[in-house]
Amino acid sequence: MNVLNFGSLNVDYVYGVSHIAKPGETIKALSRNIFAGGKGLNQSVSMSRAGVDVFHAGCVGNESTLLLRTLQEENIDTEFVLALNADSGHTIIQVEDGGQNCIIVNGGANQKIPKSHVDIVIRRFAKNDLLVLQNEISNLAYIMEKAYTTGMQIIFNPSPYIDDIKKLPLYTVSYFVVNEDEGLKLFDAEVIEDIIPNASQQYPGCRVLLTMGENGAMYYENGAIIRQPAYTVKSVDSVAAGDTFLGYFVHGLTRDLPIDKTLDNAAIAAAITVTRHGAAMSIPRMEELKLAIERMQIAG
Repeated sequence: MNVLNFGSLNVDYVYGVSHIAKPGETIKALSRNIFAGGKGLNQSVSMSRAGVDVFHAGCVGNESTLLLRTLQEENIDTEFVLALNADSGHTIIQVEDGGQNCIIVNGGANQKIPKSHVDIVIRRFAKNDLLVLQNEISNLAYIMEKAYTTGMQIIFNPSPYIDDIKKLPLYTVSYFVVNEDEGLKLFDAEVIEDIIPNASQQYPGCRVLLTMGENGAMYYENGAIIRQPAYTVKSVDSVAAGDTFLGYFVHGLTRDLPIDKTLDNAAIAAAITVTRHGAAMSIPRMEELKLAIERMQIAG
C-alpha cells in the first residue's frame, strides 16, 4: 500500500504573544521563529516520523529551499513536488502563553496546482493506495475524482473549513478526519453528539475520526464507535496536534494495527507534540512514542 499526501507547503512565521490580538489591538511579539509548515507538510512529516513511507505532492514557489530541505531530511519522497515561478505559501501564526493559536494563511503556490500535474501524479498510484488531502490546495475536486476513479482510498481533513467544501465530491471520501468545529459544519450537526450519526447518514459507508482536543477522540466505522481519551500534559503550542494525530492514525492503517491501538498511539503522539513549540518540528518520532509508552507502563 502506497501513501500519497497531496498537500500544502508553507513557510510559517510564528510569533509568541501574551494573548491573541483582538480587533484593532496592537501587541508586542515576545518571540519570532520561522518553520517549514502547512497542513500538508506537517501531516507528511507526522506520517514519516511514525514510520510511513510517504510521497508528497504539491507546489512550491520561490521560497522553496526550506520546504524541500525539510521534506528530504524527513525521508519524504519529493518526486511529485512541482516548482513554480510564484510565491510559496506562507502563514502568520500567533501562539499565546497557554498554547492556543491564531493562523493567517496566504496560499501562494499551493493555490496554483495545475490539473496536468494532478494527472501525472495520480497516474503513478493504484487501487487501495491511500491519498491524504486537506483544504489548503487548489483543484481538490479534480484530485478527488481522479483518485476515486483509480480506486484510491481518500483520507480527507477539511481544514481550514469553508462552506465551499460541501461542493466537493465528498462521496469519494473513505475517511473523514475532523475536529469538533469542522464536524459540526460539514455534517450539519447542531451538537457534537450528532456529528457521527449525520456523517453516516449523509455518506453511507464512510469512516469518521473526530478529534476533540482535551476531550480525546472518537472513531466510527461500520456502526461502531470507539472512544479514545486524551493524555493530560502541559501544553505550550497546539499548532500541529491534529496533524500528528492524523499521521499516526495513517501509520496504524498501513500496518493493519487494531484500531484501539492506533488511536492510543495517535493520542500519545499528539500529547507529546503540544509540549513543544513549532509545527512540523514538534512532531515526535516513533522511537519517542515507544519510549513514552515504556515509561507509562513502568509508572503504571
